[in-house]
Amino acid sequence: MKLFDAHNHIHLGLHGLTPIITSSTRMHHPNATFAGAAIMSTHPRDYSAVESVVRELRERSYNAVPCYGVHPWFLNDVITDPEATRVLENGEELWLNELKERLQMHPDAIVGEIGLDGARWVEQDDGYRVNSVVDENIKKQSADKSIWDRKRTLACPMSLQKDAFIKQLLLAAELKRPVSIHVVRAWGELFDSLDEVREKMKQKHEMLRIHASKNSSGILEKQKNMRSKIKEVLLPPKIYFHAFSGKAGILPSLLSACAKGNIDPNSDVYFGFAPAIPNFYAPKTPSIMRQIGLHRLLLETDLEDASCAWEDLLRCLEGVAGALEVDVQEAADQTFKNAESSALALLLFITEGSNSTFAFSFSSSPKGDVLHNICESTQGLGHVAGTADVANSSRRSFLYSTAAAIFASTANCKLIAPKDPQYCQSNCEDYCSQPDRTDGLSGSVSSSGGETGILGTTTVVKGEDKPPQVKIPGLDFTSDKGRKLIGY
Repeated sequence: MKLFDAHNHIHLGLHGLTPIITSSTRMHHPNATFAGAAIMSTHPRDYSAVESVVRELRERSYNAVPCYGVHPWFLNDVITDPEATRVLENGEELWLNELKERLQMHPDAIVGEIGLDGARWVEQDDGYRVNSVVDENIKKQSADKSIWDRKRTLACPMSLQKDAFIKQLLLAAELKRPVSIHVVRAWGELFDSLDEVREKMKQKHEMLRIHASKNSSGILEKQKNMRSKIKEVLLPPKIYFHAFSGKAGILPSLLSACAKGNIDPNSDVYFGFAPAIPNFYAPKTPSIMRQIGLHRLLLETDLEDASCAWEDLLRCLEGVAGALEVDVQEAADQTFKNAESSALALLLFITEGSNSTFAFSFSSSPKGDVLHNICESTQGLGHVAGTADVANSSRRSFLYSTAAAIFASTANCKLIAPKDPQYCQSNCEDYCSQPDRTDGLSGSVSSSGGETGILGTTTVVKGEDKPPQVKIPGLDFTSDKGRKLIGY
């Protein structure tokens, strides 16, 4: 059984990756194997460490997902840094622009760990720091106070946390990236943030529609009719609430808030519980896990020390299995399936070879049989995507850039679904009739959102209707062997 750690910080640990890979504790579950991890950054200073650990995991043939974002605990360091908050010519602060560029450089990355924390307190200095100079007498008086008399304040004011969280959440929604969210005693602020992001995304889509109508010489009547049927995704396409600390009563409201953003609460929203966090052992946790359901649960450790990660991953598995009253094999299979289908990255599981890189993302939808192969080689870029559920608005948005290439023409689609021409016809028409496409294909408003591939070096030329292509030695999706590989 494969175990995937959906949330950790082992790039910050002192022991490297070897402990989690070779841990002797596997004897408790001899058929359990470490499948990979999502490596969560906390601060811009550790982005390069995340990248390094992800690269090492992939070189060892493990699944690895890079995650970039600023954690609320360390947010104050960033927003009080004059250089990090310097406003660039594009109107963005340097730290946010750096995050955006990092995500654009890594199309396989998600946004995380970000969030809101109303319980991370620090003691106030009681005014002993005057003009950056410490007044030792006042400091001593403060230190002599009882712990109960000392003043405390949030490590970062909630208003600033909320502002940064909205910016990062909005970036994830705009780039159509999944997000891993940390929330502690800030659920009201979370709901407010989701509302604001939804409203901003609505405004953005409306502006795109207006721009498209002004710059289109003759929109077909069918396009106008399709416009009312399309529900734009107003939140990140997949949302993961890691180390969930909410009460059972908040779950319905939380799932409803996500649904308002046009993402499916049954297949696009996930939760995790980390053994390193005390609430994992709270009496209420098993019933909350049952209310969430096994189909929405992921395994996680939230650890920096890789020497403890495997043991905690097993403990998390056993906790989920016990709470849901299923055997560990079933819990392992379903949580791994959830990790695959939740697509904690746009290109989730990457295996590197000598000539090319393949990323596979499988759907857990009842329709199943969704296979996306995104192929990259040193000779160029090429993309193949096929899905039996593209009509689902959130999934279509999530696979927007990949679908743009493969559904560029019905001819391409027939290579993927030769047994179902009607499927190709309807899905191609559905996709192409969107009035605000930015894929660079005929009928689009621009090529700003054109398919670029993993390296992000080229895109389609507006109006040419030729998606980036590459011929990979020994791989032909039109051959019998190639069709079998993609399910036909």
